[in-house]
Amino acid sequence: RMATPTTTTPTPKAKAASRATPKARKVSGKSDKDSAPAAATCAYHDFEDIQLPELRSALLAWYDTVQRVLPWRRPSGLAAAGGVEELPRNTFAYRVWVSEIMLQQTQVVTVIKYFNKWVSLWPTVADLAGATLDDVRSAWAGLGYYSRAARMLECAKVIMEKHGGDFPDTADGLLALPGIGPYTANAIASIVFDRACGVVDGNVVRVLTRMRAIGAVANGDVCTKHLWRIVHRAVDPARPGDFNQAVMELGATVCTPKKPACGACPVRALCVAQRTESGAALFEAGGAAQKIEYESGAPDCNLCLPADEDRVIAAYPRKAAKKEARDEEIVVAVALGTVAGEEKLLLTQRPATGLLAGMWEFPSGAGPSTDHTSVLAALGKATSVLPQPVKLSACGSVQHIFSHIRATYHVHCWHGELDAVAAADNSRWLTRAEIDASAVSTNMKKVLKHHDETCSVHREAAAPARKRTKATPASASASASASRAKRPAREGARAGGSEKTVLEMFGAASKGRTRAAQTEDDDDDIIMLD
Repeated sequence: RMATPTTTTPTPKAKAASRATPKARKVSGKSDKDSAPAAATCAYHDFEDIQLPELRSALLAWYDTVQRVLPWRRPSGLAAAGGVEELPRNTFAYRVWVSEIMLQQTQVVTVIKYFNKWVSLWPTVADLAGATLDDVRSAWAGLGYYSRAARMLECAKVIMEKHGGDFPDTADGLLALPGIGPYTANAIASIVFDRACGVVDGNVVRVLTRMRAIGAVANGDVCTKHLWRIVHRAVDPARPGDFNQAVMELGATVCTPKKPACGACPVRALCVAQRTESGAALFEAGGAAQKIEYESGAPDCNLCLPADEDRVIAAYPRKAAKKEARDEEIVVAVALGTVAGEEKLLLTQRPATGLLAGMWEFPSGAGPSTDHTSVLAALGKATSVLPQPVKLSACGSVQHIFSHIRATYHVHCWHGELDAVAAADNSRWLTRAEIDASAVSTNMKKVLKHHDETCSVHREAAAPARKRTKATPASASASASASRAKRPAREGARAGGSEKTVLEMFGAASKGRTRAAQTEDDDDDIIMLD
């Protein structure tokens, strides 16, 4: 039997005063209320001891049946019935670590492809420790938040040098490694080493703030500390890793940000937000259905929603006021030189720290589209082989959105024949194939694509090549025959459990968020984990 929440019914006068109070002022993404010391809170913001066995058993039974097959997971329950080769524990720890770092701010369906490529290049932490920073950045290109890649290489080297190649088996030991924060440390400790510790990520935040009607700003100190207390109490001591993955799976596939599938939730009976919105009894007490009226919340509770916000599922988790992205204008030059019939493009390397650290980009400079001063200076530093004076042609503009910057790239280009290419130490002339294999960020790939689509010189140069390679009826027939011949092989690969099989198994659920499913182009409501 669930205990009656210790709420205080406000008087009409108190209610009126509460409603007249404006929303808490936002300070650096948090409200004053959410940064305040803990005060008396409503009991339903946490689980009662008597609820924990039901929470654990219902979640684990559901997870054992419906868990998604992911390349970094060790299946449990019914999912393991088919038999899975048991990895050495340190190899398993390495794979979980790689996946957890990749999954921060990135969608699961995107991570699968990068994860499989990564572990094929570096199957163990020892292999990764021997890689170069350029190789690691290249393998990471397109995932966004590029500093993660450099920290992973640093961490791998520390594990080899200071831990004999073995991952620490406790959360505290893992937390001491570079690039590993509380979430990742607890995830690895629980999933790999069966340590009874909980985790808090974007999915866990969403599930628990709804289940316990926690209305404090989700990334505020008060809410964050409270959620960590809950997960450490709630985690199943016998199966901590599976329990943590079950909560995250629930958030990724059922308790989604929009249109949660409450009817499919295995723990909906314990969800305060769902039962309140549906008008159901919040709990059973003394055999009689009781419903809590808390339209203005407990007056002193800093975990309740503000009095003027509706108590609906969509209100949780409560978001901080979004910081407006600043606008930046950047002039970028796509210099394309042809040497002995081979096309090459000039790129420079960004500084080792800051935004897109160490990534390769086209020479650029800040300023409006009509100001070429900074971009010409960047070209001059990168190479000395361009004929002077350098004349740039405008190709229009393209926009790219970072988490805090709305960047407009004014694209200009230079095309010409060169006897030879030469570049400064931090610059390179690269073919398009070499660009594809290098650590070139998404924004620069977008710039190149825009150039190819808008530059009249490039289109005219490419037109004869397209005409020459136009398929004849005979070549088209041969191509079709080759495609038909390859079809059985592709079907056999799918039947054999290829990467495509994993992707197909996802269905609509593959778009669920396993961390805080975002990319560098879209990081609304990110909860920074580590």
